[in-house]
Amino acid sequence: MLEVRGSGLTRDLTASILEGRRPAAGIKVVRLEFVGPDLMRVTILSEPELPLGFYTLVFHGPGGLVTQGLQIEVLL
Repeated sequence: MLEVRGSGLTRDLTASILEGRRPAAGIKVVRLEFVGPDLMRVTILSEPELPLGFYTLVFHGPGGLVTQGLQIEVLL
């Protein structure tokens, strides 16, 4: 679970994880909880064979809006 702090967060956002500019295989957002306008809780699930490395969490808003990415690293 990740806690993401920011500004202007809303209930209507969705989230995804990217590898480069494409959706990442083997890792996905399974729950997104709006806590308040400055905090979201994101639960992610990774497959055991997920390659180690860097991935990017992004939020999607209405009208195709995509936030700046938050880089996450998968380690052993």
